[in-house]
Amino acid sequence: MTLVLVVDDSAKDRRIAGGLLQKLPGWRIAHAANGREALQQIAEEIPDVILTDLQMPEMDGLELVKYVKHNHPLIPTVLMTAQGSEAIAVQALEYGAASYVPKSQLHHDLCDTLESVLAAAGDRRTQQSLMQRMRS
Repeated sequence: MTLVLVVDDSAKDRRIAGGLLQKLPGWRIAHAANGREALQQIAEEIPDVILTDLQMPEMDGLELVKYVKHNHPLIPTVLMTAQGSEAIAVQALEYGAASYVPKSQLHHDLCDTLESVLAAAGDRRTQQSLMQRMRS
């Protein structure tokens, strides 16, 4: 089972993103209303991928991306926002996000984007595992 943590302060947007992802066979969806809640969820169960909104109270999406990249580097994060711009996408990628999806494109791009990100993350995990074995 693939566990996706959807982080958004809008319950409606969490339901939309989660509903799109639940259509994928073998995917399980967890929800958090902000970055702090997401950290609690991560402590309870490590997700395979995190999909996070940009603007949220307490801890925004960019702060969450930075935290996850530093503390859980093998968990890919994907940023989504209604306030999309190239500058925000570039900043998210610089902070360690694996990808970016404008909320206006969720219906078209979300599932494909997360599947691609997970495939790339699997390749990174395999490489890291091989490197650790070679070092031992």
